[in-house]
Amino acid sequence: MIHDHWTTTSGYPDWYKELKEGDYAHNIRVGVKFWRYIFHSATPKFTDDLFKELKKINNEYKTENGTNTRRSSLKALLAENSSDIDLALIDEKLDDIDLYAEQIAKDV
Repeated sequence: MIHDHWTTTSGYPDWYKELKEGDYAHNIRVGVKFWRYIFHSATPKFTDDLFKELKKINNEYKTENGTNTRRSSLKALLAENSSDIDLALIDEKLDDIDLYAEQIAKDV
């Protein structure tokens, strides 16, 4: 995804070059940069489709969580209310991932 034909031929950044073998926290941050770029630079149609898909998945997770009796099996939601999923929320989530990349990497 971060190093594909469209990346190398279209002028989009090649995030693959930024990856460092074994440096998971750094690579998580590269992933954050990739997603931030996608959300902020994609065409409006693509962005609309992406948000529709995120809201759909969030709703499916809510449904699954509602029927799940094991707390340890609950899926993390982007938002309790899927209509709250917008660019500001995505930026918040990406900021959190960036902030906690070291901790996340330790859990890998």
